[in-house]
Amino acid sequence: MLPAQNPNVTFYYALTVPQDNIAAIKDRLYVVGLASQLSQDRLDNIPIIRENMERRFLLDHLTVDFNGESEFSSGKVLAANYLVPMLMLYEHYQNNGEQTKARDLEVLINKISIMSGKGRYVANFLNRGKSGQAPLAIIDLNTKAVEGSFKPVNQTLYAGEYEVTNEAYHRFLTYLLQQKQEEQHSLYDFDLSGYDEPALSFMKTYTSNYVATKRNKYFTRHPAVNVSYEAALAYCEWLTQQYNHQEGRKFQKVKFRLPSLREWQIAALGYDKFQSWELDENIVEVNVPKNEKDELSKGFRKIPVKGNDILYPWYKHYNYRNKALNSFGCSLGNFKYPESQKSCGPAKNTGDGFLMMSIVGAYFPNGMGLYDIVGNVAEMIDEKGKACGGSWNHPPEESTIRSINEYNRPNPAIGFRVFMEVIEP
Repeated sequence: MLPAQNPNVTFYYALTVPQDNIAAIKDRLYVVGLASQLSQDRLDNIPIIRENMERRFLLDHLTVDFNGESEFSSGKVLAANYLVPMLMLYEHYQNNGEQTKARDLEVLINKISIMSGKGRYVANFLNRGKSGQAPLAIIDLNTKAVEGSFKPVNQTLYAGEYEVTNEAYHRFLTYLLQQKQEEQHSLYDFDLSGYDEPALSFMKTYTSNYVATKRNKYFTRHPAVNVSYEAALAYCEWLTQQYNHQEGRKFQKVKFRLPSLREWQIAALGYDKFQSWELDENIVEVNVPKNEKDELSKGFRKIPVKGNDILYPWYKHYNYRNKALNSFGCSLGNFKYPESQKSCGPAKNTGDGFLMMSIVGAYFPNGMGLYDIVGNVAEMIDEKGKACGGSWNHPPEESTIRSINEYNRPNPAIGFRVFMEVIEP
C-alpha cells in the first residue's frame, strides 16, 4: 500500500524480498543495483546499473578480505546479491562491444559466484550463446584419491597435500578442449607470452601435456606455474562441480577454492592444535634438543608464534622453526641460495639441489602433512596479486610462513594450492 499512498516517492525493493510479497507488482520492478525500482512506465535500467556499478558502488570489499571473515559471514553471503545486476551489466558490455570491461567484470562475477556456491548457474549464464560451448559434462573422478590428497586443517577445512601439479592442471585443460570450450581453454592455458628463447623452449617443455612413463616422468609432478589468478579460480570451480556430481563421494557438498591469507598461514604453521586463526595469537610446541647436532628430542617447549622464532613449518621433523638448514647444512626447502652455498643434491651450485622448480613432495611435510608449503613456488591466495611462502626464486628469509609475495602476471615462481571446504558432510 505504501507506493499507492505515496505516489510522489520513489520506492526500491530489495532483491531478497520473497516473491509472494511482490507478485502483484513484479512486472513493474526493474533491477537497478542491489535493489529493484518500482516504475509504472517501462524503465531503461541498464544505464542506472552501469552508473551504480562503475561510479557509485564501493566494490573493494568484494575483492579484498578486510576483516578475515569466514566464507559464511553475512557480508560474503550477501555479496551474492551483486550477481543479478552484474550479469545484466556483463551482457550489456558484451552486446556493446566493450570486451575489456566484460572480461574484468567476469573475473569479479566468477569470484562472487564461487564464494556464494552459485558457480554452476553463473557459468551456464556466462557460457550461453558462446559458439562451440557444451554444457557441463561429468568425468569419472577418482574421489578417494582426491579426498586422500587433502589434509585437515580443522573439521571443515582441508588443504591440498601438494601444490597443483602440471598433471592435475592438464586434466582441467583437456576437459575444456574435449567440451569444445576453446575460448575458456585459451583464457586459462599456461601463459608463456613473457618468455624469449631459450627460456621459452624450456617452459614449453615444462608445461607440455606429456604422459609420465617409468623411464621418464617429464614435469608431470612439478607444480603448475605461469597460470593466472583467474585460471586458478576456474580450476577450483571446475573441480568443485566435478566432485559434487560424483557417485560414492565422502562429502555431500564441498567447495574447492584458494585460501584466505589467515587460512594459508595457519595451514603453513602446521600445528593442528592452533588456538586462533590469527597467526600471532598462537602458541606452538617445538622440540629443543640439548645437543645442536641432534634433530629430534623427547622434550618439547611451548613458544609463542609472535616474534621471529616460528618462521618455518617443520614441526614434527626438525628442532628449529627459525632456520632453513638442518644440522648437516642441508636445505629443508627449495629456495634461492648463493652459488657459494654447498649443495646436498644432484645439481651443482645450488644449495638445495634444484635450479628452479622441484617435483612436489621433495622435502619433509609440515605437521599437517603439507609439502612445499614454503619454497618451491609461492602459492596464490584469494586476494589477486598476492602469493605466500616464497619460492625457488626467493631466499629463505623471504620464504617463511609469513612471507607475502606480490605478482602482477603469471610467472614461473607462482603456483597455487587448493583448499577444500566441506559445506555438507
